Amino acid sequence: MESVPVWIKALAAAGITGFSGAALDALTAMVASGAVDYKAATHAGIASAIIGVLAYLKASPIPATPSA
Repeated sequence: MESVPVWIKALAAAGITGFSGAALDALTAMVASGAVDYKAATHAGIASAIIGVLAYLKASPIPATPSA
């Protein structure tokens, strides 16, 4: 099944994109205020990564395996 590796790579890309976007946004806001909290930025990134992966799963469900 050729579409499974592509699907897994896209799933990973959705998580990485969600994490990096939220973590960067949180860090930018914290640097602007003068109080940098990396733990809070990591939590925001993880939450956004989960949302990104779930949104991808909604749009592209797990590929079905062909029946033998």
